Amino acid sequence: MMRPLFDIATLKDNIEAGALILTSNNRLANKIRQAWGVRQLELQQQLNQQKPSHQTSITCWPQPNIYAIEQWIHEQWLRCCDAGSEQVASGAIISPSMEQILWEEAIEEDKEKPDSLLAASFSTLASNSYNIVQRWQIPLAEIEQDSPLLHRWITRFRKKLKKHQLITPADSVTAVLNAFETGNFISQEVQIVTVGFDSIPPLYQTLLNAVATHIDSHVV
Repeated sequence: MMRPLFDIATLKDNIEAGALILTSNNRLANKIRQAWGVRQLELQQQLNQQKPSHQTSITCWPQPNIYAIEQWIHEQWLRCCDAGSEQVASGAIISPSMEQILWEEAIEEDKEKPDSLLAASFSTLASNSYNIVQRWQIPLAEIEQDSPLLHRWITRFRKKLKKHQLITPADSVTAVLNAFETGNFISQEVQIVTVGFDSIPPLYQTLLNAVATHIDSHVV
């Protein structure tokens, strides 16, 4: 049997209580699922050894509630869409390829940019920068003062999103947050446990706080 790469003992009680386990990335979520599976398999084997030989052995167990945080947020977005929540009616989440196209257009159309600046070379940088701006809730007024070039690109990019009825992944987080804060969407969780975070972006933390208003929230 493969040795698990995560000490499941630290989360055993939480998982058994039905807690939502949120990790910083998919790799850690997979490690925790694997460790839980190994533990459950060991327990099932012990129980099966105690059963009379004519009884059927059992080797299954309920799926634990473990997600990478961005995967879980996307699941909440889909739940909001299925429920017809008005907060998610502003548009569809943009695809990575379409996002790159719109950033390149926004940069290319900037008549004040340096002549030597190639839109294709800066589209990914602009996209990543705006993702940070949104997740860390940095006021655009600060961006305008500190980086007017990026601010102009963001302004054009946002107009293009609206034209095509698209939103960024971070916009979808805000929509889900609004659905929880307005009471149009109710949490189904009994407890939230976060694992493996050095820090949680303020946008995500605000969403977790809204979800955890009436439940226990515990950080590991």
